[in-house]
Amino acid sequence: MKEETKQYISMRIQQAEDALADAIVLFDVRASWTGTINRAYYAVFYAASAVLATRDLSTSRHTGVVSMFGSEFVKKELLSPELGRILHRLFEMRQRSDYHVPPNRPAKSPLNASVKGENLSGTSRRF
Repeated sequence: MKEETKQYISMRIQQAEDALADAIVLFDVRASWTGTINRAYYAVFYAASAVLATRDLSTSRHTGVVSMFGSEFVKKELLSPELGRILHRLFEMRQRSDYHVPPNRPAKSPLNASVKGENLSGTSRRF
């Protein structure tokens, strides 16, 4: 394996560990569901990217990582199907939490109001 590939794998593993630590803090300390999902997804995404790199596989798209991980490692029974399900499920959850307004959350961001100079005291507790 090339030294460059080893460094890439090492970097991705470190990113995965950092993202997982962030997810734990966001869940335990801030009770931030959206932030927790985002960081948990990225922890698994970075780990999957590292695994793909062990076979000199890479892709620039998140969907490509999810697909390749499944086809190259799960379907070939090199890794547990549960790992593929976790990656796929977190991908879907991140997509929903990052790009869709969750239920019980206003469509308008309180940040829009701050730009207009409106009073936002107490609004952050609702989000």
